[in-house]
Amino acid sequence: MAYLRQASASPVKHEQYFWDTVTFQVEQVLFKIPRYQLETSSEYFRSMFSGLSAVQLANIDRNPVKLEGITVVEFEPFLEVICPISPWEERTKSTEEWISILKLSTMWRFVHVRRLAIDILVGYHHIDACLKVSLGWEYSVPRWLRMGVYELAFREKTLSQRESQIIGYPLALHVSRVREQAEKNNGVLEFCSSTPAAQAEVETEFKSEFLQAEQNSATFDDPPTLGESYSPPYAVWYEPDPSNISVQLQFYPISCMPAYRGMSFEVSQLYLHFILSSIIVLSESRNCDVKSISVGAFSRDI
Repeated sequence: MAYLRQASASPVKHEQYFWDTVTFQVEQVLFKIPRYQLETSSEYFRSMFSGLSAVQLANIDRNPVKLEGITVVEFEPFLEVICPISPWEERTKSTEEWISILKLSTMWRFVHVRRLAIDILVGYHHIDACLKVSLGWEYSVPRWLRMGVYELAFREKTLSQRESQIIGYPLALHVSRVREQAEKNNGVLEFCSSTPAAQAEVETEFKSEFLQAEQNSATFDDPPTLGESYSPPYAVWYEPDPSNISVQLQFYPISCMPAYRGMSFEVSQLYLHFILSSIIVLSESRNCDVKSISVGAFSRDI
């Protein structure tokens, strides 16, 4: 190796494994970590360090960089991801910790860490509708924003004051408008239900929010799936005439459904059977006659 042949000469720094460090202050706590992870993964920190003089970098221990707008509790789990103390011993993190990681990775533009946080939260952590809307809007995750909006707009229960505070009153007002319009347009909301017209109402009401989330997401080079349109896994709509029930089922690939990621074919069939059985029982309880059920391109008369 070149490094061995230069044994008699002055030692040289390894190209990769000779890291400079940086000292940060978060609240009243100091952190000293390698600059390498920050400069190679974040355009925010690359810009920050390029703006510091050699003298400032040399004296950074005595004059640490203060990171505003975050807490020690948020910073610690983020550091566990980018600078793990024991890479071979991964600690299970809570939903709150992964949300902190999503927050900081979005704020500082750690693209790959952001994607990891989104994947983990989608795959392994329960996120209710309000949190989907809140996180989707604040951190530009279009899929979450759409999913949460549809769930809130077409569920049986109206938004509570606390839920309105969580998602913000402007978004809560949009949800209320969609619900009001859907109930006016020939229907009673039940079971996260919708019609194509109601879905169009959602897309129109939230057009600017969906577009802004998608545009912001694109700046992170997020995969297209983060911005894809969301349709409820199934939709049930009752017309005003109790003798007539229109049932519409809409399924997209099981792998796209966070709650059913990794579902086997057999389990997915049980899931489908459960939904169909529920609709039939529901229709019988209302003395309705279900004439046909459509699943994607498949239609079946009953």
